[in-house]
Amino acid sequence: MSTSHSWSRRTTAPGLAAASYENPNLLRSQALPGNMNRLAGLLLLELLLLASPGCGSLLAFTPERAAVEALLGPADRTGRPENIVSGSVKVQQIQAWRDASIVLITFNATEPEIGLVDCLYLFRVTRVRSRWVADQDGQGCWTTGGSGELFQISLNQSWGSDDPGMSWAYGLVYDGRVAALDFLWEDGEMETIAVIQGTFLAMRTGVHEMVLVRPLDTNGDLVK
Repeated sequence: MSTSHSWSRRTTAPGLAAASYENPNLLRSQALPGNMNRLAGLLLLELLLLASPGCGSLLAFTPERAAVEALLGPADRTGRPENIVSGSVKVQQIQAWRDASIVLITFNATEPEIGLVDCLYLFRVTRVRSRWVADQDGQGCWTTGGSGELFQISLNQSWGSDDPGMSWAYGLVYDGRVAALDFLWEDGEMETIAVIQGTFLAMRTGVHEMVLVRPLDTNGDLVK
């Protein structure tokens, strides 16, 4: 019998007018509160999403659709905000990882006393017999447009007794000058990840800590 563990930790990047951002204290991610009083509205939103232009690939049962359906299910299962803005759900990235597809989804929502927020949810989708099953592996919601930051970032880790584990770094980019990010991990590994549709996603085998992130422009120069 195997055991598995996972956690989601989030850090914001305040004051990233500086040359780089060092992250010594990753913060445990907090789910925003929600209720289920708009389930009918969310079901309508799903129909609108699947019928909207650019979402035709979701009409077939795919990893993308499985992730969207998991997101739009009962809020208490995902910790997502309840008041999702109609038409804002978008599949931004899909990457293969081992026997799974990693799906990155963004949407907007409204929160009491906060207002409009940008949300980013990550799902690991695997094939189980004849269907796709989506498991939420991370999330983050921030004030829409940020508060002067260049980007927001979350870190997730999972591991098991018979599994070497997996680490993700992912987030939103607010500054259009940022075309890529340099990641430095605690073991000295460095990689450059491209920004895709305002999002980024880095994945590694093993349980690792991200210690430094540097935003780069199209020339590879540091964005200040």
